[in-house]
Amino acid sequence: MKTLPVLGTRHLSATLTDPLFLVALRLILQVRPSQPVAFRSQEQVDMLNCVAKTVAHGLFILPTGSGKTMAMFFPVLYAHLQGQATTTVVIVPFVALLNDLVRRARTVFSPLNIVTGVWPTDFSNAGGKDIHSCRLMFISVESVPSDGVTRLLQALCSQRQLSRIILDEAH
Repeated sequence: MKTLPVLGTRHLSATLTDPLFLVALRLILQVRPSQPVAFRSQEQVDMLNCVAKTVAHGLFILPTGSGKTMAMFFPVLYAHLQGQATTTVVIVPFVALLNDLVRRARTVFSPLNIVTGVWPTDFSNAGGKDIHSCRLMFISVESVPSDGVTRLLQALCSQRQLSRIILDEAH
């Protein structure tokens, strides 16, 4: 892991001078204010720049362990710090990957009272979570063609709550 400067036009965009952006970045990377921010690669920095600029579409192809998860976690935390009540939906192809992402998301977001969940399990009567309070929702790829997912996405869109859909490990 190499340390790149937090600020500097060659590495990170000017957006990163926003204090909330820097707080979110440090929380996601689990870095104390006195420590330098370290990225795994210049490609990870480029990816974060795209996410920070809220580019409408992005395709990030990086190897395993290169920090792609930051592209889905960071905007959720940044929006939360800005007081935005939006939802990011992540579509995941493998149950093992879904479980790993949920575990990692809950580690990051639970202490901050940011609701994460898995559709439909966490939102059934037994799961007890409200879809409108969820900020990061994981959906297995097998569930996507269902009427329930269609209704969910339509409801989030009609309330202007859906901020992004991420396809993880798109094969």
